[in-house]
Amino acid sequence: MPPQNTIPKKRTRAFTSPLIKDAIFKLSEEHDLKNKTDYPRTIDIKKQVCKLCSSYEGQWVASFAHYLFQSVFAMKANVEFSRVFEIPSLHSESHSQAGYDISVGPYDTDFRYRFMHKTVSKKWCDANWTWRSEKNNDIRHLKSLIGLTDDKLKMHKVYLVLNVFYCIHDWRRMGVDYLNKFVIPAYDSPLRTVIIDLNDLKDNYKTKNNNGIVVWRTPVKYQGNNNPKSHLNDIEKLENTKANFQGNTLNPISLKMLCDDMKKEWRAKGPWSKSLIK
Repeated sequence: MPPQNTIPKKRTRAFTSPLIKDAIFKLSEEHDLKNKTDYPRTIDIKKQVCKLCSSYEGQWVASFAHYLFQSVFAMKANVEFSRVFEIPSLHSESHSQAGYDISVGPYDTDFRYRFMHKTVSKKWCDANWTWRSEKNNDIRHLKSLIGLTDDKLKMHKVYLVLNVFYCIHDWRRMGVDYLNKFVIPAYDSPLRTVIIDLNDLKDNYKTKNNNGIVVWRTPVKYQGNNNPKSHLNDIEKLENTKANFQGNTLNPISLKMLCDDMKKEWRAKGPWSKSLIK
């Protein structure tokens, strides 16, 4: 495992733990549409490759919103999804100015949680991987997100969310029990959904240094004789995920930590929260 501020080089040889990779390919062996009712989605078992590795970011954003909706907001209050979530179009006139891909919080309050959302495709979530932001678009959005373009925006809490997956077959089998040996990491696993706290950047952003954010994971390679459930529990620990921006270490948090923080913050905002927050 590298030191906390040691950013991986751009060209590193990645190893792949056999756990999730082998499980997905074996679970997908029979995925051959015999009736030809859909386009070909077969996976090459022999070569262990899949051509369907890209994914529409919007479905991950929607999954993120769905999880927060169920975990934070009280269903008994018949809360409308539209009251607390905004997912702007990538073609929105104000998308670049806003800097976020999803804004969470009742529209009739002045405090939000805002997220820049990215996908890390063609990567097994239990293997090592590195993600780097784009220097132009992502940096421009980041400046807006953390309030460098408008001080009023600094009141909101801001985060980067990464979703890690290999292909469509991996996406479709999240949460599936594999032969009673282990569960394919579901959406709420820290292996699958990585959340990076960006709030410290509001006061520590160096305008002359526009190097992007780097996030990486370096779990211990599965040896084959360990208990697979214990292995997955070990590598999903937050300390295996690192993030760096302009020499500053950024802290990862779990979905549970995020939801707990949301409930705590909004409960303190006023009487309206009693009917909305679990």
